Amino acid sequence: MKRYWLFKGALSVLSLIVGTGILVRIIARDGWQDVLGEIARFGWAPLLGFVLLSLGNFALYSLRWQLITNSHLPPEKHLSMLAMYQHRMSGFAVGYLTPA
Repeated sequence: MKRYWLFKGALSVLSLIVGTGILVRIIARDGWQDVLGEIARFGWAPLLGFVLLSLGNFALYSLRWQLITNSHLPPEKHLSMLAMYQHRMSGFAVGYLTPA
């Protein structure tokens, strides 16, 4: 079990490093002014609305899968909403980044 948590922690750190590297690369290529200018041009309110709607969509999708999955599992093996949300987000990320 300790190896699992070590692997999970290492994978989280690696994901953070890769994500930060991609963000730094975009900013280095385009500059802070261009990145912030595009966000300002789009608008902070629509950006916040988009993010909140997306998170809500993922939460409802996860809740649906939690209800379906837990109805087929014994009570001691039920999955939490957080676990379902994490699985959904990681599945979305993998599907988004890999070619279809």
